[in-house]
Amino acid sequence: MPSGPPVVLSIAGFDPSSGAGVTADIKTLAGGRVDAKRMDSVRSNLRYSNIMGLDKADALAQSLAEYTALTGEVDYLDKEFVALDALKPGDLSAFARKYMQDINRTTVTLVSAAGSAK
Repeated sequence: MPSGPPVVLSIAGFDPSSGAGVTADIKTLAGGRVDAKRMDSVRSNLRYSNIMGLDKADALAQSLAEYTALTGEVDYLDKEFVALDALKPGDLSAFARKYMQDINRTTVTLVSAAGSAK
């Protein structure tokens, strides 16, 4: 049994459907319908946006310090990229089926003083 921390996934933003759209997308994902081309695009964005954020010495030092403090591994980011590259569409579906169930979800809705959802 893995001894890592529990899985925490946050989805934040404005959703005029009060979460119905996100819930529908999660059910689609859990149903095995993953667009492999879109997944590759997201993977590429994650990799290169992270790398572009390391374009200055202080940003690189900060990132390495955070990852090393959390994991004790200087090469943690490299390992993350290897793991990211190894993900297959079926892995995402399996994750959604296991962890993204209604029973595991906590939804927080913020409402403005005027009473309209924000």
